[in-house]
Amino acid sequence: MKVLFLTLLLGVVCAAQEEEAEQNLSELSGPWRTVYIGSTNPEKIQENGPFRTYFRKLVFDDEKGTVDFYFSVKRNGKWKNVHIKATKQDDGTYVADYEGQNVFKIVSLSRTHLVAHNTNVDKHGKKTELTGLFVKLNVEDEDLEKFWKLTEDKGIDKKNVVNFLENVKGSDIEDEALEKFKEFTIKRGIKEENIVHIKKSERVPETRPILVSMESRSTTRR
Repeated sequence: MKVLFLTLLLGVVCAAQEEEAEQNLSELSGPWRTVYIGSTNPEKIQENGPFRTYFRKLVFDDEKGTVDFYFSVKRNGKWKNVHIKATKQDDGTYVADYEGQNVFKIVSLSRTHLVAHNTNVDKHGKKTELTGLFVKLNVEDEDLEKFWKLTEDKGIDKKNVVNFLENVKGSDIEDEALEKFKEFTIKRGIKEENIVHIKKSERVPETRPILVSMESRSTTRR
């Protein structure tokens, strides 16, 4: 009986691990937002730095083995929207061209958070280790605009609107994601003072779509 029980238990565990390994990343495509970014070279994530990235959207394509990054950056005091396509490699990492060569690795991923590591080597050969914590949003910008217009039309003051995302604090998922981010960041040798917290108050202003598209030249895929 014990042998049968252990056999069944092992089967369940293996099935769960197999299901996790075969996670359909395409289902996680959609709006994502930056929470924290860490860097071994602080100038890369300071104001007007190339890696002070404000994520807007991620699009995963399991069949092609690619992920599209859509984000905004402020360079020389001006905002611009950037689109980068990264290609999956045999070891599970993604490579892309942006401010040099990048090797992007997913450390932890769920339906609500993404902890990632990126190694960048710029045109001068300078290597930078970066870590990031990003959260998934299910609210499209267009839907949010419709909500605010309706609220205004109905005579409701903004101060009488409750943002439930801002009031949800200390949830298990958020705490777990933050701990994973901190743990991995420390392992990469990034000091706490070299971590930027992208606060909700740092909103990217609406800009004309100045699209910069950079696609990885690597074609190696799993």
